[in-house]
Amino acid sequence: MQSEMLTNPRWFYIDCRADKNDLLLELDKPKDKEDQRMHSGFYLNQESRRNYARFLMPLSSRKDHAFMDATGALRYDAAAGLYITGDSLKMMNSEAKGNVLTFSEKTGELKGKGKINLVPAVKGPEVTAIGQIRSGLAQGETVDTTLNAAPLTAKIVSTVNFGLPKELQTMIYTDFQSASFEAQTVQYQDTETYETALAELVGDPKKLPQSMQQLKKGNTFGIPTEDCTFDFMLTELNLVWDADYQSFISTDKKIGLAAMTTKGYHKYVEGAAEYKMPASGDDRFTLLLTSPGGNYYFFSYQAGILSTHSSYEPYNTKVAEMKDKERVIKLKGGSFELQPGTASMVSNFKSRAALQQK
Repeated sequence: MQSEMLTNPRWFYIDCRADKNDLLLELDKPKDKEDQRMHSGFYLNQESRRNYARFLMPLSSRKDHAFMDATGALRYDAAAGLYITGDSLKMMNSEAKGNVLTFSEKTGELKGKGKINLVPAVKGPEVTAIGQIRSGLAQGETVDTTLNAAPLTAKIVSTVNFGLPKELQTMIYTDFQSASFEAQTVQYQDTETYETALAELVGDPKKLPQSMQQLKKGNTFGIPTEDCTFDFMLTELNLVWDADYQSFISTDKKIGLAAMTTKGYHKYVEGAAEYKMPASGDDRFTLLLTSPGGNYYFFSYQAGILSTHSSYEPYNTKVAEMKDKERVIKLKGGSFELQPGTASMVSNFKSRAALQQK
């Protein structure tokens, strides 16, 4: 691939048919001259826990974790100065499923959109991340060295399913809804992020056009009821990778809460989320949401235990009074236990989140 932005462009070989007037190359596991597999995406080195990006380059190690991997086809947009690779259908239609990665010759930035693979070792709770992820290349890989300091950031929609008992779900929703008029409504103006999310979240292709139309014409973000298989759907969630803590953590004091179970909400709330992926493989997920009335709800999953705590004492009482068999939650990913958390756990997480919040 020839680019003035790259210090060491890589040659690669493929075998495919292509239209010279509309060049779209099919990439089926391309390799360089040394027979090394070429990758495009965003990765986490298993040893150093440092993130790095690739555009048709070999990985640092075959064991490295892929936050996002884009394969399928390659084209060059000369007018925009963009190399584009990924799912061919997604490249031609933004409403299709799949991952796409672009490399800008003008800025040296890499930007991916699609599914982002966070906390894969969390078994039981179902946590998804869909949206955009971006960074620059590593030191020595670009001509402009100022790009090397670009952090790995993401803007995502995240669905979270803890399988909470119905009574806890109702208690939380009632609290948030009671003072919702005081909260700012989310305006879904970032069409690219939310188109990407709808393409992945709407299960019935026949219902996708309606959801897309509502987004484009009315800045409304919603999915069919049958696809609402979660406790919370988070939006306007900006993340940054913190290598020292080995986690993606939210950077804003307020995040969007689009829905709770099948009930739409679409308000900004105070909160924070952390997707932690340590070298031990003991992935963890932590979420803190505060209702407009001031009550917080805290959830932290680690090693088969979901700890939860609230400043609303009736919630804590209900959790504490649950029978042992009621604490065991079984979801597709596995079984785990719901246990009472503590105020100190919440305080520690708030201090941790404050380090990144604007």
